[in-house]
Order: sequence, then structure tokens, then C-alpha cells
Amino acid sequence: AWIEPTVSQSGWRTVLQHESDAYFLNASNSNGPLLPSGGGTLGGTTQFLSGTVASPVNAWTYLTTTYDGATIRLYVNGTEVASRAASGAIQTTNSPLWIGGNSPYGEYFQGLIDEVRVYNRALTAAES
Repeated sequence: AWIEPTVSQSGWRTVLQHESDAYFLNASNSNGPLLPSGGGTLGGTTQFLSGTVASPVNAWTYLTTTYDGATIRLYVNGTEVASRAASGAIQTTNSPLWIGGNSPYGEYFQGLIDEVRVYNRALTAAES
């Protein structure tokens, strides 16, 4: 997904989330304002990765999270910024996929979101 925050914002700010935490991509998280993150519930455990550099306000940033069954990765503007070993199936759910916010937590993103894509496979580094 491409994001353009229009204001600085802290806490969890959803870019997309398949409820409740099957998988998610965030513009901001509990580690700091506008630090991108992504993750999901893998093998029954909710895990996330966080970037270390804040996305700029009023500028576009490209965010990607991938999971291939062995490693979860977070990319910012096509560069891998975090990864960790993980295993297990992604939690299945019949709940909705939200873009820009979510119902269970009310974590709404302030800004623009464009070209959100969800794949049924892990993207390669070149595709991310």
C-alpha cells in the first residue's frame, strides 16, 4: 500500500487489517509516531514488525509486509527494514478486511491510502 499521512499520528493507525488480527499493515504503532509496521496471527500467536524511521507527513511512502511460512518481513519504499523468523498458518477468519481503520479497535489513519494489494503468496524482495 502507498500511504501519505496528512498529520503526525501516534499509536496504532491501520492501513489495512483483516479482523481481528489475522494480518495487518499499519502506518504507526505503539513503538512511535508514524513508525510503519505489519504482522499477523501466525500459528496462533500475534506478531508484528516495526520500522525504525517515521514516514514523512505530506509525502508518499510505500509499505509492504510479507510472510512465506518461515519469515515475516517489513519493507519501506522497497527496502527491507525488519524481519524475523515465524512459523504457522495465518489465522483464518470470516471477518471483514478494513482499509484505513478498523472496527474492533478504532485505529483510524489520517491521510491518503492508494494501491492497496493483498496477495495469496509472499512477494519476492524484487516485488516488494
